[in-house]
Amino acid sequence: MNIQRLGLYTLLFTIAGLFFRYIDGWDIDLRTPTLGQMLWFITPLLLMLLFRYVRKEKSKIGLHLNLKASSHWYVFAFLFFPLLSLILIALGQDIGSLSLLKPYTYSAIFAAILVAIPGSFIKSIVEEFAWRGYLTPSLQEAGFSRFQNHLVVGIVWAIWHLPYLDVITKVYHDLDWYVYLPFFFIGTIVTAFIYGEVRLRSGSVWSTVILHTMATAVVNTLFLEDFLCLEYASAWFLAPTVDNIFYILFVSLAAWQLMRK
Repeated sequence: MNIQRLGLYTLLFTIAGLFFRYIDGWDIDLRTPTLGQMLWFITPLLLMLLFRYVRKEKSKIGLHLNLKASSHWYVFAFLFFPLLSLILIALGQDIGSLSLLKPYTYSAIFAAILVAIPGSFIKSIVEEFAWRGYLTPSLQEAGFSRFQNHLVVGIVWAIWHLPYLDVITKVYHDLDWYVYLPFFFIGTIVTAFIYGEVRLRSGSVWSTVILHTMATAVVNTLFLEDFLCLEYASAWFLAPTVDNIFYILFVSLAAWQLMRK
């Protein structure tokens, strides 16, 4: 994949996303998915299939599990975001940036997360086959360094969210766009370094499917099921969401450790 093809890929799914959002209108809710949201979500995967068919691209998606050689990366993928969320929630409760709503029990939270995992797994297949299944190995074959690869994929991944970003972030907080947008872009880019490294080191897209599954199953459940509430004034500072300072710091540190080894 060259820069021109990457630009075309990004331009096409961005235009499609804006069109779908125009059809949906502005007053929509993530809890009640619309046709436009579903079409926006699958567009990168459909474009991937089209590009691979028309251009006869041969980059390896990474369909083999590679369990024997990469079992430790699957363990990492399963535990990383749940443990990170637990740390950020504990710190957030200490400083008052978030609170767990009552009545709740830890068993109820755990059960809700388990229920969310199958749906999150299916969604993660659609998303990860486009980003880490298609873009990451394509850029690797094109000669991009690991750093350049993860940076580019992170930027493209962040751009894809733009048409529905206000709908996504409204689940977590009501911050103004000029506050959360720069944090969201930075947070998404540093997160792409974690995903990209796991993908390249495991040799399988399924490791990042697991990583993505656990991230969305945990974080989305906490907010969509109203277990967790952020304080407006400090939502940008410390929370288990991608668009705040402490998340960016923790994930950047983890990405740096992965990259240096």
